[in-house]
Amino acid sequence: MLKEIKAPFLKKNTAVVFYWLWNKVADTQIPVNVGDYRLLDKKVVLVLRQIREKNRFMKGIFAWVGFKSAVIEFERPERLANTSSFNFIELYKLALDGILAFTFTPLKIWMYIGFIISISSFLQ
Repeated sequence: MLKEIKAPFLKKNTAVVFYWLWNKVADTQIPVNVGDYRLLDKKVVLVLRQIREKNRFMKGIFAWVGFKSAVIEFERPERLANTSSFNFIELYKLALDGILAFTFTPLKIWMYIGFIISISSFLQ
């Protein structure tokens, strides 16, 4: 796992909430605070190339394909130039895409809401 990330307060804390929420509602668990860069075996690459997802949440896909993985800990140096190209809205969209692609929880929530609305409309 990576050492503590020096990121803006909001970005850092929303990431903590996202990983907590993800690992509560999704069937596929993803490790917290693990980077996106990976060394992949050819077998994994062949499986990943077969996936036809348009919006790819790669952390979820890496966990979902089911191959063994190992974490190499290192201390990440600070960026010398530029900043992350992802702003808050883009990260929100990525998180939403991931949750919608890997869990039925949002669908279940809306199903219950629809059921309650239907029952209440029949009672009136």
